[in-house]
Amino acid sequence: MTKGAAIEAAAMLALSFPRRVEQAAGHEMARRARLMIVKCSTVRDALTARKVGLGRGGVTSMHDATEGGILGGLAEMAEASRTAFFIKKEKVHTPAESLAVCNAFGIDPLSTVSEGTLLLTCDPSRVEELIRRLRRRGVQAFEIGEVRRGKGLWVSSAAGRARRAKPAPDKYWSAYERGVHSRLK
Repeated sequence: MTKGAAIEAAAMLALSFPRRVEQAAGHEMARRARLMIVKCSTVRDALTARKVGLGRGGVTSMHDATEGGILGGLAEMAEASRTAFFIKKEKVHTPAESLAVCNAFGIDPLSTVSEGTLLLTCDPSRVEELIRRLRRRGVQAFEIGEVRRGKGLWVSSAAGRARRAKPAPDKYWSAYERGVHSRLK
């Protein structure tokens, strides 16, 4: 995974409702969240990843975590590949800015729009190289789990066993609507 969860949600909500985000998270956090807009592209990520090689022995799939966020994207990838994705929740990076903005609007950072976050699968022997290449290009990258036989998305936390995950509906647009209505008052 590149960059982190809720990149787009944090940037767009902070840009659209700056006062609300500043009141909830402070001026500096709101400013940093607005600046996340420059991360809302996966072009550099994908072009760098392809240098590891595509297909067997390299990068085998890529998906921008837009609608439905990290969990939605991973569930779609697992379904499309007819495999099981086992994700370690504590390894999914959520930037402080994303967390602050999502908390201000009551949305789950793992289940909301995150354009700019690229989800990838890669041959296990090439993961370290992939992460190294991405980081050299200025793109944060994190190994968050593995693909196994089976079906569906499975998520575990440090303290527990993996459980089948059914991604929650993306609440970005309802949060945006609430923000608009509160601004109209």
